[in-house]
Amino acid sequence: MEPVYLLTLLLVCCFSCDSAVVGEENYKDCFASDSVLKCDFIESTQDVRMDERVNKFQTVLVMNAGQLLLHPSVCTSVSLYHIGSVMFTSTSQKAANCSGKALHLHNVTVDQIPPYLEMISLENSRLTGTFLSQPHLKKVKVVNSWLRHFDLDTVMSGASEVRLHRTNITTLNRLHMAGRSKLFITDSRVQKVSEKAIDFSENASVEVMRSVFQDDSTEIAVHNYKIGILLANITGSWKINYKCWDTQETHETTVNKYFSDGRIGKQNDFPLQVLLGVLGVLLAISVSYNCYTWRGSRKVKVKAKEEIKTLMEA
Repeated sequence: MEPVYLLTLLLVCCFSCDSAVVGEENYKDCFASDSVLKCDFIESTQDVRMDERVNKFQTVLVMNAGQLLLHPSVCTSVSLYHIGSVMFTSTSQKAANCSGKALHLHNVTVDQIPPYLEMISLENSRLTGTFLSQPHLKKVKVVNSWLRHFDLDTVMSGASEVRLHRTNITTLNRLHMAGRSKLFITDSRVQKVSEKAIDFSENASVEVMRSVFQDDSTEIAVHNYKIGILLANITGSWKINYKCWDTQETHETTVNKYFSDGRIGKQNDFPLQVLLGVLGVLLAISVSYNCYTWRGSRKVKVKAKEEIKTLMEA
């Protein structure tokens, strides 16, 4: 048996021996209304378990617990505040019939993110594992947090939105934005970017500002762009790969400026960073315009060839 599964099994057994259960009727640390269950364990030293008994509520709020064991049968919106450690007992979730839920984490350390969510927010929190499959995800908000692996393995499209502010990401595995989706990355740091991880296309709105890409091989792929992207004051080594229908242009920008303590701060060459940001915006607009004019001229050429062919046949 794998050590990680053995450890999980042992923890489940320990939790089952002596722990508080969120959802038990008339539990002294919980208060229930018609649609909301609120539990505050600030005066308790017990570990806490949450299972399917909470599914009769629309929202469950849990505060001030040392450890929380979250069972995969939980199918409701959950807000967690000041939790030392949150562990899921299994990666199997009822994604097919448990959609439209939200998970809010504030000052929480969690090992993984369940896949049935429509909205996820982390503030002053740590994700030690990774995102799982997110077929229903529409909104991601991460503020002043640390993520070991950030992996949105489903393309964010439609009216979806991703906001990363003052966030440290160890590995960015996948971030694909399409349709009318929106992406905002500000004052953040990404240590490693997987191959083909960042991809923007169609009408997605993208703003990346005052951030660091430490991976020398970071590539931002832009496909058939119609609106444009804003890249300003980005430090590190990165390049943009524009793919305009069946043509391709690659533009590379490399700036290596880091503080010795690893913090993101004000650079001495701030005017240069602003200039690079402005040039990046102008370049995106120029490429987008060229794409349209190229398509237009191609249509004219095709039409002219057809007319010449018709005259010759006549």
